[in-house]
Amino acid sequence: MDQWFSVMQAAGAINPWDTAGNQFNEKDLCWNVEGFQTPFAAFSHLIQNWPGPTQTSEQTEAVRHQRLVETIAGYPEIASGRRPLDMPLHTKSVIAFKLTNFLDKIPGPEKLEWHSLKTALLHYDLRQHGEHMNYEKFFNHMMMKIRENTTYLDNDKKTRYQQDLLHPDEIEFITVLHSQNQRNSKYWPDFNKSEGYIFSNLDEDQAYNNPTKVNSSDKRNNFIAHEFKFKKIQTWIQNWTKCAFIEDAWLSKHASQHLIVGASVMLESVVAKMRSYILMVKRPGALIVDGGGRLRYLSKNSAEDEATWFEEKMERIFLFDSEHLHPYQERISIVLETYIRNIVDNLDFSHPFETHFFKGFFKSNSTSSRKLSTQGYEILIGKEPTRHFLPEISKGQGHKSDDGSIVYDSLFNQMEISKPLEFESCVLCSCQPRPNDKNEKGSVNEIIRSGEFVCAFHALLHTIGKESKIRLQSQPDLFQRPSRRLLHSEKGIQKMLIFDGNAIGQLFNQPFKDWAAPPNVEVLSSVWNANKKNIMDIHERWNVQTIDDKKQWSTFFCRRMQAMLRIQRRSFSFNANWWLSLQKAMKETQDASMVPWIMAGDDIVMVNHLDLEDNDIKSMLKKFQTNLQDFFPSDVPITFAGSLLNREELTIIDMYEEARKLEEFAGHLWKWHANSLNTNARNDWNLLHESKIEKLEIWLAEDTSRTKQCEILIESLKSKGFSFQAGDMEYTSLILTNSLFSSTG
Repeated sequence: MDQWFSVMQAAGAINPWDTAGNQFNEKDLCWNVEGFQTPFAAFSHLIQNWPGPTQTSEQTEAVRHQRLVETIAGYPEIASGRRPLDMPLHTKSVIAFKLTNFLDKIPGPEKLEWHSLKTALLHYDLRQHGEHMNYEKFFNHMMMKIRENTTYLDNDKKTRYQQDLLHPDEIEFITVLHSQNQRNSKYWPDFNKSEGYIFSNLDEDQAYNNPTKVNSSDKRNNFIAHEFKFKKIQTWIQNWTKCAFIEDAWLSKHASQHLIVGASVMLESVVAKMRSYILMVKRPGALIVDGGGRLRYLSKNSAEDEATWFEEKMERIFLFDSEHLHPYQERISIVLETYIRNIVDNLDFSHPFETHFFKGFFKSNSTSSRKLSTQGYEILIGKEPTRHFLPEISKGQGHKSDDGSIVYDSLFNQMEISKPLEFESCVLCSCQPRPNDKNEKGSVNEIIRSGEFVCAFHALLHTIGKESKIRLQSQPDLFQRPSRRLLHSEKGIQKMLIFDGNAIGQLFNQPFKDWAAPPNVEVLSSVWNANKKNIMDIHERWNVQTIDDKKQWSTFFCRRMQAMLRIQRRSFSFNANWWLSLQKAMKETQDASMVPWIMAGDDIVMVNHLDLEDNDIKSMLKKFQTNLQDFFPSDVPITFAGSLLNREELTIIDMYEEARKLEEFAGHLWKWHANSLNTNARNDWNLLHESKIEKLEIWLAEDTSRTKQCEILIESLKSKGFSFQAGDMEYTSLILTNSLFSSTG
């Protein structure tokens, strides 16, 4: 039995953030998560609590495998239509993030050194999914590798798994996923007295040890990276909410705030549902970058075919799909049923939908049924209105124009998108001022009941924005201070904090300076040295025909895959660690009592509903920065920049507008400070792309006093405690307050 324990490796997978390519160590490979003694307990918890009427063990083999793979990838469904990135501060999301992070530290196949166990399993599933997939071996291999390569804490003592004994958590995990029914007995490991438990595995499976071919001229099983990104999101939100900022607005200032929150939530929900399609159809291992309104993933389709598939899904993104629920699916149905009843009852058919009513708009030919038919939903939130509602979506990773700028093609042909009549007629879309003889309204339905027409999407924005704030404030582990009813003279929100991550895209794509050469370097070194740049540039199509010996192709595909794995692992690692850091900081500073309003990728808006001192907020932000550095190597500059605004006499909607302006200035201030650092600090990570530096120079040139203002602000932020150093680096996070900003003119 003792011989088995020697199998355990002291080193884990390569840390994707380590600039020298160092591996995770033995401490990293010891599972230590409160409430779950082993990772198998975390697996059980997530899979056993999967939403739906039928428990996981009763599902088909394919469905059970799908749920397992999604959990490995960090995307288990934690509520109907919602996964961890959709509810990142939820308790189950935290568990999912910690579990997938742990799996990403366990080493993968030896000849693919940038693989972890997590990505090796995901890529095996990506290539073998369907008739070639061996579900049993996949499952047992994962269990075996966790047992062989990791430990867990038992009474604060590092403990290894016993070869002749299954941990109770392992028994529970297999039971929850596959049951103890004899028809699924193949998932239980074999046992004999001399060797203990024996797990079937993929160690000798050629498909498991092969690389994924990415963007090459070899058409056999070649995967292409496709990217789709929502463009100018803040401008889009402003366009859909500008009705709140005009004089004599229809909606009250209090009601208008829901539009802003709703626009952000609606867009995040679109990404959530699209992510669900990718996880099922393209597979979890296909996702490379997921965040900031961007989805980059692998498929074998051409760019044209993939764009067609993506476009068709986007055009129906708000319509019901039983296998891929929208996170607010039930709410969408309720809102639209109420909305159309109000239209019928209050507008006397003098509105854009009147021609549809007796042509299948409702489930029966009579408007008295008031139940929307499939066609009714199509009219309200189907292809044409959805194309108009969504922001511009770029496809591909762009190409250089004659002037050197990057140009992106649009998914939808903007010239073909005419403005549907319902948006032309909407008093909120057209920003029509409210007549003097009408009072401001507290909801979209009140506007309609007053006899004015409002489009369905503004109705959805308002209600979903309002509902989402309740959803975000329903997590008891984050809010342990008692709430109370406000006095009539009190304002519900006193402070607003807005911030997002700095140069995150640059961090994902930072080139690695010392890619390992292939084995047998004497034989292959000349080929490697001559082709290294092309082999490692995954953004460009690699012509494998430049290497004459086809037997060498697999070796170089192994090298090429490392570049893609590094970005893929960094992307989800950043997402998980960003939210784990914030959640931990919020729990550690209960007095801060900041309530999330908007959580769109790394873009965060928080407000307070109780009396709060700046020191409480500074304490939370300081812990957030400290937590970030605990999750990332000390030389990785993960920073944030933003604004903190005191409300004073402002309305909430005006407060948000001012906080956004201040956040924009803080972003420029951070770039100015980053650019002013010594050359070595900048070159280590090169956080400022040339295009960002050009924009910074233009911004500085617009006002000759800005350089001096930046110098004063940086010193003021340091002295007031609103500057937070990122580990060992000179880069800092910063939060600009309105009082500090106004003091510098």
